[in-house]
Amino acid sequence: MQLEVHKSRSRGMATAPAKNIFMTMFMMWMSGSSVQIFSIMITFYTAWGAISAILSVNKMFEKFQELGVDVLQDKLIFIAIQIAIFGVALYKGNSLGILPTTTSDFAFRYPILEPLEIGTL
Repeated sequence: MQLEVHKSRSRGMATAPAKNIFMTMFMMWMSGSSVQIFSIMITFYTAWGAISAILSVNKMFEKFQELGVDVLQDKLIFIAIQIAIFGVALYKGNSLGILPTTTSDFAFRYPILEPLEIGTL
């Protein structure tokens, strides 16, 4: 009985970020589509929050593991939700144009060609 209660709490912790994903999407929409400090900060904060949550997944579910709950599936659900939130941040970054996605963003890698002829007037 006690194990089932802990398992349901673990599942609740795993699915808790899914309740906030629509609020995150609304905040991204409200920040606008132009490159401003506020929209960049919101985008960076969302991406950083998802990355830090993924990196601390073991710490979050540690107390349930100590109680004998199998938390592998809950960890995978939590990570999948955080990847979806990170995808929202990447989409916003791409729509703002702050992600290097075109070939012109990597123009520094192209070699500088020497002209074959030099014309004179």
